[in-house]
Amino acid sequence: MKSSSLHIIAAATAITSLLLLCPCVASGTTVTVTVGNGGFFFTPSSVTIHPGDTVRWTWSSTGHSTTSGTPGHPSGLWDSGILAQGAMFTHTFNTAGSFAYYCTPHGGCCNMVGMVRVMGAGPTPTPPPPPPPPSGAVAVVVVGWRRFSCARRSWSRRLLPSLVKT
Repeated sequence: MKSSSLHIIAAATAITSLLLLCPCVASGTTVTVTVGNGGFFFTPSSVTIHPGDTVRWTWSSTGHSTTSGTPGHPSGLWDSGILAQGAMFTHTFNTAGSFAYYCTPHGGCCNMVGMVRVMGAGPTPTPPPPPPPPSGAVAVVVVGWRRFSCARRSWSRRLLPSLVKT
């Protein structure tokens, strides 16, 4: 019985570790910034997003750009080039930080500048380890929709070949 309990604990620990270490795929959101809507400015001029999010600049007038950096000092991260009314340009931000940008023709003379702030993800708290099952109890581990029970020997050999002992 003691050997069986150790196998249950080992299996539960392995499955818990796999679930914690397999990152979830999160889809980013898209934030829209209007370029040149009624003047030499971006609306809004500053946006705050998260890693994996995308900024979509849409042109409401002709003759503007979105260029990373500060006027006269492009950083090289992105440059839409000068586009016409109705155009769109997107950039996905994968790292945290503050990213200044400007319109190439109007950044220096008219202060047509903007800022994208990408907030970093906070640390993921480490969950406490599961308590060991009480002596003589049957442990059940639920993974997704499958149930693995030690008492009935219904462990899947394909999923846990090194942890199951027959």
